[in-house]
Amino acid sequence: MKKAAIALAVVAAGAAGYWYTQNSSSTASDSVYLEYIPADTLMFSGSLEDFPLKDYINHTAASMMPMDTSAFDNLGEKESTHTKFLLSLLKQFQQAVTKPETFTQSYGLPDSGKSFMYTIGAMPVIKVELASPDAFWKHLDSAEKDSGFNHQIKELDGVIYRAYQLMDKDVNGKPMDLIFTEKDGVLTITLTGFTQDNSALKQAFSLVKPKHSLAKSGQLEQIIDKYDFDPRSVFYINQKALVKGITTTDGNEFAQQLTSMFALAGENPLSEFQTPECAQELQGIADNWPRTVAGLTALDILPDHAKMDVSVIAESNNKTMIDGLKKLRGFIPNFVANDKDSVMAMGLALNTSDVVSGLTDVWSDLQTPAYQCEPLAQMQQKLSQQSPAMLGMATGMAAGLKGIAASIIDLEFDGTQGPSISQLDALVSVSADKPEQLFNKLKTFVPMLANVELKPNGEAVDLSTLLPIPPQLNIKPMLALKGQHLVLYTDVKGEKLADNLSNEAVTENGIISMAIDQGKLMKHLIKASELSGQPMPKELNMMKGNNQFKFSFDVQDDGIVIKESIVYKK
Repeated sequence: MKKAAIALAVVAAGAAGYWYTQNSSSTASDSVYLEYIPADTLMFSGSLEDFPLKDYINHTAASMMPMDTSAFDNLGEKESTHTKFLLSLLKQFQQAVTKPETFTQSYGLPDSGKSFMYTIGAMPVIKVELASPDAFWKHLDSAEKDSGFNHQIKELDGVIYRAYQLMDKDVNGKPMDLIFTEKDGVLTITLTGFTQDNSALKQAFSLVKPKHSLAKSGQLEQIIDKYDFDPRSVFYINQKALVKGITTTDGNEFAQQLTSMFALAGENPLSEFQTPECAQELQGIADNWPRTVAGLTALDILPDHAKMDVSVIAESNNKTMIDGLKKLRGFIPNFVANDKDSVMAMGLALNTSDVVSGLTDVWSDLQTPAYQCEPLAQMQQKLSQQSPAMLGMATGMAAGLKGIAASIIDLEFDGTQGPSISQLDALVSVSADKPEQLFNKLKTFVPMLANVELKPNGEAVDLSTLLPIPPQLNIKPMLALKGQHLVLYTDVKGEKLADNLSNEAVTENGIISMAIDQGKLMKHLIKASELSGQPMPKELNMMKGNNQFKFSFDVQDDGIVIKESIVYKK
């Protein structure tokens, strides 16, 4: 049974991740779908405007890393029929997505359409628009034939649905069924077993509206407007609803479902969190960190490529903590994010002058007020034994440091003596208030640099004779001072990027940033593999593609912000 649960989790996670990348969004109040979604849903991922699914799949299918299903082969041989059924569905999806030109037709999906995922309490619900329901049913029929796991036809208030029994009894003492039904071109997928009656199932079937709906709450409009999300995609996790469900017995639908389940099970594993002190203090924390939201900020689908920008924000109302974290922000140079320049680049920005002050602010805030809730009090006690002041000595040695960045711009391999680098264009930069002073401190720890003197006007110093670099690598490292940046570079392209830094002012603009050109990187890895005479590792073969990725992590006034940008090249 545990293995069956694992297989179900894999299928659910795959479906969730897949549909999230396709989801779209417009005005919530205009969507009839949202009238049946509770305003206190624990999570939501959905579309209010049609997403160009077929065009998107045509560009991205080749880049989707296939899931290795070989680990499930033994499960399929000796486990239950419902495990085989779920595995068959997973394999069918893997096969279908490798044929993007027929993917939507295979599953009966429209070329452009909507999809939603949300919860009613803890009960997951997925809704997907279909163009041809019969095509979707064929996938289920095929999985039944492969596994010998058959459905039952059931009916609820006129809605006919397929029920696949996954468990003989859940914590409510009733069977847990995987449900599929279709009405008016909308597929609904859900699970039973979260309530003793059919109230949640009726809501999932759009037979009964919740007392407070997402359509009337204004939440989606507020999220879209605040973060300028593309109206074709919105996602959020409601941390306030989640915490209320854990800390109360009847505060929301989630809490009521848990209470019912625990009563039948005869024990409540959340009892220590449901004291008055814990309820108040944990809900106070949730008020400070109410939601995690995500959405598309750009989506362009052109004949030769598709570009998608995504933002994820862990929202915070805790100004003290956010201001403390913002003190960590340092400088990331332009070359890190410029995907036209590099094979790969990364920047770590850290303001060493303020890092101890910022972490001390965060540390102090985590200890105020003194919690009465036992789990939180224990956390505070452990935290009190660790002081950020201990970082003062380490950061003092690098006072004024704002960030370190590196870029591999280009490289070539020579196979005369096995795979070795014959040419390397690269750059490492150290940005600081006074980089020359920082370099002089470094010399005390690196004896080989003791006699190196930085030259004025950005003139470079050749370090070839000082650094232990094998001559066959043909690398000539050059050290120079470019404005507020100490740079170590090789070759012509490295020098050009180094020169560009001369006029870049050091400002607090981030914490982490990286960029990878998958096409360029894989070209070099394939060449190195060929020269070595060894086959490409399976994991790297799965990464073949010509895409470009960017990632950044930052702290801004709204909270903790992660941004990703992907260009899928056809």
